[in-house]
Amino acid sequence: MNILPTKKFVFFAVLFISLAFNSFGAGVDIKVLGVIGEAYNDVVVNGSYAYVATASGLVVLDVSTPSSPIRVGTYITTDAAKNIFVSGNTIYLLSSSSGLMVLDVSDPSSPILLGSYNIPGNANDVYVSDKKAYVANGGSGLQIIDVSNPAFPELLGTYNTPGYANGVYLSGMTAYVADSAAGLQIIDVSNPSFPVLIGSYNRAQYSNDRNVYVSGTTAYVAYIDYNYYFQSGLRIIDISDPSSPVSLGECPVPGLADVVYISGTMAYMAGDAGLHIIDVSDPYSPTRLGSYDSAAYPDSVYISGTTAYMTSDCSGLQIIDVSNVIPLVPLGSYATPRYAFDVSVSGTTAYVADEDSGLQIIDVSDPSSPVLLGAYDTPGSARDVYVSGTTAYVADEDSGLQIIDVSNPSSPVLLGAYDTPGSARDVYVTGNRAYVADWDSGLQIIDVSNPSSPVFLGLYHTPDYAKGVYVTGTTAYVADWGSGFQIIDVSDPSSPALLGAFDTYSYANGVYVSGTTAYVADDIFGLQIIDVSNPTAPVLLGSYKISGPAYVMNDTACDVYVSGTTAYVAGYGGLQIIDVSNPSSMALIGRYDTTGFAHGLYVSGAKVYLADGGYSGSFIGLEIIDVSDFSPPVLLGSYNNPSGNANAVQVSGNTAYVANGNSGIQILNVSKPASPKLLSTCDTFGSAKDIFISGTTAYVANVDYNYKIESVFQIIDVSKPDSPVSLGEYPVPYANSVYVSGNTAYVACGDGTFYSYGGVQIIDVSNPASMVFRGSYDMSVSSDIFVSGNKAYVVNGDSALQVIDVSEPSSPLPLGAYFGTHGSAKSLDVSGTTAYVAGYGGLQIIDLSNPASLVYRSSYYIAGDVNDVYVSGSTAYVANGSAGLQIIDVSNLSSPKLLGSYDTPGYAEKVFVSDSEVYVADNNGGLIILVISESEIPTAITLSSFTASQKGKKVELKWKTATEIDNLGFNILRSEVESGQYTKINKKLIHAKGSSTKGASYKFKDKHVESGKTYYYKLEDVDLDNTKTMNGPKSVVVNFRKKK
Repeated sequence: MNILPTKKFVFFAVLFISLAFNSFGAGVDIKVLGVIGEAYNDVVVNGSYAYVATASGLVVLDVSTPSSPIRVGTYITTDAAKNIFVSGNTIYLLSSSSGLMVLDVSDPSSPILLGSYNIPGNANDVYVSDKKAYVANGGSGLQIIDVSNPAFPELLGTYNTPGYANGVYLSGMTAYVADSAAGLQIIDVSNPSFPVLIGSYNRAQYSNDRNVYVSGTTAYVAYIDYNYYFQSGLRIIDISDPSSPVSLGECPVPGLADVVYISGTMAYMAGDAGLHIIDVSDPYSPTRLGSYDSAAYPDSVYISGTTAYMTSDCSGLQIIDVSNVIPLVPLGSYATPRYAFDVSVSGTTAYVADEDSGLQIIDVSDPSSPVLLGAYDTPGSARDVYVSGTTAYVADEDSGLQIIDVSNPSSPVLLGAYDTPGSARDVYVTGNRAYVADWDSGLQIIDVSNPSSPVFLGLYHTPDYAKGVYVTGTTAYVADWGSGFQIIDVSDPSSPALLGAFDTYSYANGVYVSGTTAYVADDIFGLQIIDVSNPTAPVLLGSYKISGPAYVMNDTACDVYVSGTTAYVAGYGGLQIIDVSNPSSMALIGRYDTTGFAHGLYVSGAKVYLADGGYSGSFIGLEIIDVSDFSPPVLLGSYNNPSGNANAVQVSGNTAYVANGNSGIQILNVSKPASPKLLSTCDTFGSAKDIFISGTTAYVANVDYNYKIESVFQIIDVSKPDSPVSLGEYPVPYANSVYVSGNTAYVACGDGTFYSYGGVQIIDVSNPASMVFRGSYDMSVSSDIFVSGNKAYVVNGDSALQVIDVSEPSSPLPLGAYFGTHGSAKSLDVSGTTAYVAGYGGLQIIDLSNPASLVYRSSYYIAGDVNDVYVSGSTAYVANGSAGLQIIDVSNLSSPKLLGSYDTPGYAEKVFVSDSEVYVADNNGGLIILVISESEIPTAITLSSFTASQKGKKVELKWKTATEIDNLGFNILRSEVESGQYTKINKKLIHAKGSSTKGASYKFKDKHVESGKTYYYKLEDVDLDNTKTMNGPKSVVVNFRKKK
């Protein structure tokens, strides 16, 4: 028996991610540089050290190499540390019951307690200035403590704020307190013994101010507004006159944002929906640039240079590179005056039904800058709009149908109206007839051949509340809220007749029909797909329950639009993009979380237009999202045996071998991936969990879940795929995985329970009918194994990768181990001298070149149950449980990047790659076969040259193109830091002059430069579809001094 020396280890999960926020459109270029796991509550960075308040006290981390933070020191407290402030070599730490602690960290490896002060109440935040600590102390307001003598801190004074003090920031002799429902309190602390209120700002009754940051004469407040469905955001307040603060602007963000940090013209907010980055260069119109959707709920954020440090009580410290933040899709937005319910697009014009503000007409020819062309204030509340030619038909609730001439968008004119008896919620126009979903008055049919005098033709009283309508031919399809989906014959409009109905699971809000298929937006039950080929007997084909982000408890599908095999669903969680090519097995292929609640949508080409109504009273308007770059994996085919669960798969040639649980193994012909053909099955002794193919032999790891001690390793002859034959069995303890090399099988065993010992069993399989035990290597659990030459690589549930010398099978010896993999390592693959380890927390990459000293290279964080990894070339394919397949570029081992994902219908257990096809053992989803394609988007220009040089007291930029295809023009962006934030410096687009056959020459002069500074320039080209490509940077050192 070989036993490794027992040691006490502290385990960390280290993460390196290059994140794609959505699988479509231009994203925010944010890279996660590292993560260390523990319950971390707050962080401050000073130099190359991060000081973290954790559940167990203070942790000091060396973050000089962000991809691999190193713990260098700790100070253990009796309870959780909540907040931290750093001043030089002194740490001020707040804990739940110990109050304020003062620590010396001049030696970061050995923090020393200098003194403490017991604070009664609930201390939430601390700010230290001029030897005084200012504490936001919940219901006790602001407390000021003298820390000039750290050994004996003394209370100087208090100010009992009217609310609940959550956060505090000091600027000069003024303290700013985020005081929950009482808003921002501004307090004069020039006499700390007698603090005096100067002024306050409180926006709304249900607003909860959580945190405050002050820069110059501006206060930035992170707030939660419980009046608006728990909306949160950033409020910017002018405090130049502290006695009379004035609100400048606000920016709502998804989730419940608790904290804010300001760096330059950027605000960083953290909350349960992750990290949000906001451009506050214009305080009157702050703009959210993008987000990092953390798997955990961040509690704090700290910015140092171009790096963001976030803490979470679930996943510890995350380190994120925010050096290159560019606007996230959508392409643009337009804030309408009221609550946007619906949108229709014709050409480059969007028509928005905007509640009490009626019809808004918006020019979207430049999606990045929509412009209001005109508006018509309807008498009622505009809920829906349908545009036909130069006429807009508006469902105007209690004012019925409004018909508006929009031939001159700047001056729309009412042509006529029809006051329906109910509340007009939706309208569809075909020919000379308008069909109105009229709420409690069912379906109304109106002749609009003479718009100035619409004529009632007929009605059908639906059983509930008619909310949506779609018409094709002589059939109207009505989303009838609580009664589901109604199909009505309107061939005789004076006497509509019910053909059939389908009672959906929830409340039918909207409907779209394509061919013989109806798509229903069914409230909290998402998307329902119904076969209406026989209208008298509609049949449910499939349903997909959409899920919103963390801050939306139950997402609500409000509207649906279908293009080809893709359904676009608008709901409270924003936009969901669903592959509906197989209605019985729909898959989510993309999602964009809008600022508010998306009620309506329209798809035109590669753009999605969303009517984003905000949160119960807040007004967002129109959002435009680019989906042109979206190219998900394509499903080629699937095969599922309902009597078993696909646990593992291997492919040889055109044959797939599936370990199918209680159904044994299945052998399939996959020469035609769209229609896999079952060749045969073979019962195994127990539940088939893993399979390995070598030549014409299958090696199967079986497990008996009822009797785990004696599971069975089995060998099966598959030389005749249509008639497999069992050759032999060998008892092993709880088999998890199997690898065969030559005549030796290596079985990874164990489940970590007291009655099932684990490790590696080594078996001679030269004679399958009479296998011989050769040796074993003991460990608690062995989850997966890979063998190369005389070395076996094993991962186990104890967070370790172990390398074992198996040159002498009877006495395997440990060569080395890496203790630092995920909390539960499940699988590995080895390519050359690199191991790829999959487990809870994602994928880790380990250098194996020296087995005695394994080296961590990087990792890619993946939320969910990461079960398996397969590496092919420079791509890693990860089976991720209920999240399906993740595809990761590992060409740069130090910086893995997500390429794409595919949400399989079941639970992805194992993955195997053969040529360009990916086979996923999808548990109850069966065998899924995918082909992975990459979309190549040509740039608008071929750039010949791009230079930057000083000309007098200006910088001159020149560039030449060889060809230009559909090029709209250029922008010049500048930064004073190469990897920093770049700002556009040309006021107008520099228009293109080239063509597809010839290029052109351009130049631009930057007049606003200063001597002694270095400037970096990037050239951005923009094509007709607003696709942008960045070139550069080029640098110039400016020097105005005259030469002697």
